[in-house]
Amino acid sequence: ENSMKLLLDFHYSHWWADPENQWIPLNWRKIEDGDEIDSSSRNNKISVSDLEEHVYNHTKTVMEALIDQGTIPNAVQIGNEVNAGMLWDAGKIINGDMQNFVQLTNIALLAIKDAYSSKKVESPFPQIVMHLAAGGWTEYSEQWFTNFTNAGGEFDIIGLSFYPFWHGSLQDLSDNMKNLKSVFPDKSVWVVESAYYWTETPNNFQNLPFDLSEDGQFAYLEALMNVLKNYDHDTAVFYWGSHWTQGELWMKSSENWEETENRSLFDKNAQALKGIDA
Repeated sequence: ENSMKLLLDFHYSHWWADPENQWIPLNWRKIEDGDEIDSSSRNNKISVSDLEEHVYNHTKTVMEALIDQGTIPNAVQIGNEVNAGMLWDAGKIINGDMQNFVQLTNIALLAIKDAYSSKKVESPFPQIVMHLAAGGWTEYSEQWFTNFTNAGGEFDIIGLSFYPFWHGSLQDLSDNMKNLKSVFPDKSVWVVESAYYWTETPNNFQNLPFDLSEDGQFAYLEALMNVLKNYDHDTAVFYWGSHWTQGELWMKSSENWEETENRSLFDKNAQALKGIDA
């Protein structure tokens, strides 16, 4: 009705999926008496072939459900911030070895194809996104995607997280996007995660490009949009945690998420901030 598009992000993790957290879902693990079963404990008893079966079944089931309800994704992201792989330890990238990781991403891609086949979908096949937390890291990003391609990994879109408090400057982001496009000319480059604070944060970030204020958040987003406009190729941007306000009303957790709430696009009274119009 509103011509909106859908990016589906498979995390394949029991908890957060990011460069420090890629944990096998508890009900996929081989749990024995005496084993640790918290979300971040490693599980070395499950093989890559076992994980392939879980990834395939989960991915195909989700895709078929979305097809059935008429919400077919335009793009599908296989894993989230997979700098060091996913589904640790079996799917972890160690010393640049991506063999196990690529087995898992390719089986996910097969599951998507099989879901389309089983449901006889006539819509265009979704674009496949591979996502790194490396927005301003030019050399790292080029090497990672070179290794992934050489290992047999398949994808259409390079997805980057870019947070100026972690991933360099806006110029670094621009340089990285342009370099990736030159090295992989048949791939698109998207910013699939970004955000900026609209108020003070307890984190002691240094050399931030804009004030930690509503005006600063707006200025950051305007500057980010300018980077994308000057990229001169098709691209996209996704704001992470845009809705994250009044978490105590909807999120059950013993943890305090105020720091995340401080970079949403809504204030603590759930009123939209200026940044939403950037």
